[in-house]
Amino acid sequence: MTPNFATDTCYQIPLNGGELADYREVECSTSPVENTIIAKTVSRGDGSITCPGDQTRWTFTQPASIGYCLTEDVTAAGEFGG
Repeated sequence: MTPNFATDTCYQIPLNGGELADYREVECSTSPVENTIIAKTVSRGDGSITCPGDQTRWTFTQPASIGYCLTEDVTAAGEFGG
């Protein structure tokens, strides 16, 4: 299954993969719980999406080609790499 992220919305994302249920929409000012980060969806497109260097590109091919550009919330702990 593929996360269905909306633009300009923040999500709690587990750092070690986790289950789809671990991905939650949250307020952007929320502090992350252990082993998660808070990321904001900056843009959304298909799997060929291009993101600036300060954003993380995250793409999926199944069930449909989709891609996101994400930024880590400044209050988040940990690192988000892509």
